[in-house]
Amino acid sequence: MRFQTSLAVVVIGAAVLVACGAAEPGAKLYTDLGCPGCHGRAGEGNRYGPELDNLDQLWASDADLVRYMKDPKAAVEGIERLQRQAGQYKLRMLPVKAASDAELATLAAWLRDLDRGASG
Repeated sequence: MRFQTSLAVVVIGAAVLVACGAAEPGAKLYTDLGCPGCHGRAGEGNRYGPELDNLDQLWASDADLVRYMKDPKAAVEGIERLQRQAGQYKLRMLPVKAASDAELATLAAWLRDLDRGASG
């Protein structure tokens, strides 16, 4: 009986972690790289950075978003939308240097798929 109870606790705990997104690599990278500090815990934005809704409509591909994350200054110079947005926030986007290209690709795919919907 004790083994069954312990197994049930482990299974339920794993299900809760998956449901909460703890197993989602993009969500973990978002947190680990400090993105919530400027973009909010759920991508809702704040005075330091914009909300992250509809990035799939703002960035043509994951690769484009990765290029921006690696060198935001160069991207801002080439995209009018980003030039207008740059003056609206207290901080400028800094290059993401603490992640590999593969990690940035994972983060970009997750961000472009992020849909906060009516909850945000």
